[in-house]
Amino acid sequence: MSGNLLILHSLFLAIAPESYIFHFPFSILHSPFSIIHSPFSIQKTMDIKIPQTVGPVIAAITHRWSPRSFSARLIAESDVETILEAATWAFSASNEQPWRYIYAHRGTPLFAQLEGLLMPGNQIWAKNAAVLMVSMMQTTNAAGKPNNWAMHDLGAANFALMLQANALDI
Repeated sequence: MSGNLLILHSLFLAIAPESYIFHFPFSILHSPFSIIHSPFSIQKTMDIKIPQTVGPVIAAITHRWSPRSFSARLIAESDVETILEAATWAFSASNEQPWRYIYAHRGTPLFAQLEGLLMPGNQIWAKNAAVLMVSMMQTTNAAGKPNNWAMHDLGAANFALMLQANALDI
């Protein structure tokens, strides 16, 4: 992973004006989730650190890392949509798919809002990410009862998302 996508984790977020939001077009979801649309370009990014492992861990995992510095290169909107689609293929309890994502590209008003949610020490390096992304979860199931597995399912979706980002050299 070359360091252009930063995922923020949150249980809830209500900062995006409706004018910034459109519904993601995947019918696989039980309910639509909102994401932010903005301009893009495709470019490759910096080299990654590859850890030494004890066992034969696959490259898709060992090539995933979390930098604290980011390339100045942007991420194509089509790549962000592909990354988010990968999350929809994660397993989830009772196929509830409780994950939701909001993202913003650097230079947009929402990016500044998302950056403002970070601790000051993290804002220093996160401001250079091409995309800031918030992952959230719906904590009740379709029947309105608590979804005790929502956090686990969100983690699975985030991992699928990160593996896809890695495969796209993002």
